[in-house]
Amino acid sequence: MLNLDDNNKACLIGKVIDELVFNHEIYGEKFYTFTLRVPRLSETNDY
Repeated sequence: MLNLDDNNKACLIGKVIDELVFNHEIYGEKFYTFTLRVPRLSETNDY
């Protein structure tokens, strides 16, 4: 059984601004890349 406490975790809040792109697969689990736009309080964005 998978123990989720053994994995690294991050919480990102923003908007996905492009399509998901398949990156690779390991042990049947697929991984994708995408660009996330995260607004700052200064009204600029991080990508």
